[in-house]
Amino acid sequence: MKTLTNLSVAVGLSACFALTSFQAVAQDSGAHSMHQHSAATAETQVAEVVTSGVVKGILPSTNQLKVRHQPIPEWSMGAMQMKFFLAPYLEITDFHEGQKIKFRLHQKNMMKYTILEVLEK
Repeated sequence: MKTLTNLSVAVGLSACFALTSFQAVAQDSGAHSMHQHSAATAETQVAEVVTSGVVKGILPSTNQLKVRHQPIPEWSMGAMQMKFFLAPYLEITDFHEGQKIKFRLHQKNMMKYTILEVLEK
């Protein structure tokens, strides 16, 4: 009887281990699938958009503007304040706080955002 009980416990533990291992593999596979989806989305996302906003700050030392921009649906981005680099051919002295601008914005690797062109001041 004791042998039968030990065998039952061993079979039960083996089944639990197998189920746990299967769930871990399934979760890892799901995470991998989500990563592939995110990478595919990033690859197909447009690199440039046109948006508008208000200059909230000027950072001459880094050649950046702080801009409160409108939503950017192409990037699934809501309205917010962000720092944007200015393209080297744009002059930071042409901007002032409170200025409304419409601009062409470029993003690189979803990390670096650069104003390429000001369409309206």
